[in-house]
Amino acid sequence: MKNVVRFMTVGAISVVLASCASKKEAPAPSPEAIASATAAPTPAPVATPAAAPAVTRVQEVSLETVYFDFDSYVITPASQEILRKQAQGLKTNPAIKIQIEGHCDERGSNEYNLALGERRARAVKDFLVGEGAPAELLSIISFGEEKPAVQGTGEEVWAKNRRAEFKKM
Repeated sequence: MKNVVRFMTVGAISVVLASCASKKEAPAPSPEAIASATAAPTPAPVATPAAAPAVTRVQEVSLETVYFDFDSYVITPASQEILRKQAQGLKTNPAIKIQIEGHCDERGSNEYNLALGERRARAVKDFLVGEGAPAELLSIISFGEEKPAVQGTGEEVWAKNRRAEFKKM
């Protein structure tokens, strides 16, 4: 039995050695293969996103009230500066529609004040259009003395009621 175990052990070793001897050794890699294997990997192409559309900065439209002298629809120099800014804002914001409201103080008849309020609103609209604001964005209305900004009497109160106001539509 000792011989059988020895025979099996020798046979097993022979089989192992024979299988190892029959394998061919792999050829050594070429220098180019070594260089490409050790080089940093080439990054995959990245899709460049399309350029975002330029954002147009929209200027805010000023809706500051302008004031008039007694019994006048002439636009004062101070009001002209305000209206120039409004015209610039309207030129850059074609989606905004504005209603110009003409107002008067309590002196004078209702009919006279309605007509004066309309002349004030029209003078403001004409000035804005002259400065480049699109006429189709502007409408006018007169309230005469019907909607005072300040209640009471006296020059200080009346001066605040002689005005043109602006409402977004």
